[in-house]
Amino acid sequence: MKNDKNDKIDRLIQLAWLEGWITTRGAYEKAVVNRNVTSTASPGARAALISRLERALAATPKPVSLTIGTMLQSLRAEQSLKSAEIFSRIGLSLNVYRLMEHDAISPLKIPVDAWTRLMRLFDLSVDELERIIRRTHQLVFFRPSVKQVLARYKFGKRKSRKSQSLEEGLSEMFAKANLEIPPEENEKLSNLLAAIREQDKESRK
Repeated sequence: MKNDKNDKIDRLIQLAWLEGWITTRGAYEKAVVNRNVTSTASPGARAALISRLERALAATPKPVSLTIGTMLQSLRAEQSLKSAEIFSRIGLSLNVYRLMEHDAISPLKIPVDAWTRLMRLFDLSVDELERIIRRTHQLVFFRPSVKQVLARYKFGKRKSRKSQSLEEGLSEMFAKANLEIPPEENEKLSNLLAAIREQDKESRK
């Protein structure tokens, strides 16, 4: 019974990994490569899978930036930058920058000038910035709903750790999901993105 349960969990982990819902910094790939698995697949198919996993181990893909916060955190880590080296150059206060890095402020509250400076600072295309802004807006907009749902659940003595983990997982899910923003919010977002595109176009003349 225990082995059956572990097999089911392992299949779920495999599916989540293959779909890109979880990353393991190579740990899961190593576990799969070194595991003796009973399989009905042909020797050729097994060899191809092992080769694919070994390539994944050797690869060092750039982290996917789902939101402004994840982008800023990953770029700061990669380039060994301090917060002051960013917020002062894009014209924001430290408090606002910290909110941005934690995806705790709506992109609509950040001036167009700051977005265009950020784009220049990290050599982002307008399309890249637009995708990240849209995901961030989606996450910030739906976060209150996540908090309301979590507030209805009790986790006992380890409530804070479990609720934090759940919120982080749900936040990532909302950032990845294609949820429909209300028309009035979508219009505000479209106006911001149009203004960023227009300013970028003007600055390149």
